[in-house]
Amino acid sequence: MVENLNKNRILINELSHFVNEGLELLKSGDIQNFGKLLHESWKIKKSLGKEISNYHFDKSLKDTDAYQKCGRFVGDWKDELEESYKTMTSITWNNRWDKHGKKDPRGNLSENEIKDIIDAGGDPEMSMYQGSYDIGPVMQQMIDTLGMDGSRHKLHIQVPGEVVTMHMDKHYEKETQGGEARRFLIALEDWEPGQILVFGNQICERWTAGDIITWEWKDMPHGTANCSLYKRPMLAITGVVTETTQNILDNSKLRYNLE
Repeated sequence: MVENLNKNRILINELSHFVNEGLELLKSGDIQNFGKLLHESWKIKKSLGKEISNYHFDKSLKDTDAYQKCGRFVGDWKDELEESYKTMTSITWNNRWDKHGKKDPRGNLSENEIKDIIDAGGDPEMSMYQGSYDIGPVMQQMIDTLGMDGSRHKLHIQVPGEVVTMHMDKHYEKETQGGEARRFLIALEDWEPGQILVFGNQICERWTAGDIITWEWKDMPHGTANCSLYKRPMLAITGVVTETTQNILDNSKLRYNLE
């Protein structure tokens, strides 16, 4: 936003004018028009930078296309997954970056997420999921098939009772490489009742092992929970979209056979 100050100066000036107008509306008790003013200012703010979500954040609206299933991998990775279970470690809100020697790129945003959890009575030390980076050749084929540049992966395994509260991702560093950053989740086992993914206010369930799931991570708040009696393993892959990746996004019914 700072880098775009000159380009956005007209919009920023317009936002500044809303301040006095808003104060006068509050003083007069005109809450209805104050609400309209907030809505107009939010629409302007969303246009100022890519880090600002374009999601509506209106729980009265029902999302119908918050995520996309774009094909399915077909193969046998059961043995690989069992080996990965041996190296999984508990990930909490507090340790999700420093546990692996990384710095959270979101800075204050991350601190605010933790504060929100505490304010609601939650515990930032609660286990969100089990993480592992150890994968076998079949799972590596999944990553290779997606064809993204600069991709990175992580096994995201939720055991019964684990929850990732609603949050926003930030992978803008991937876009410094040029192009569009994209995140995929690959279901590694069939869905079980009680396992949910939430994108916006739409619930994703009843997936099949191998399903490829993606969403607009820039805009979409999302979370996951496992209240089943089974592990819920997924392979999360993030990278920059290439022509190969785009073909997968454009052909949602294709099947990809893995050896």
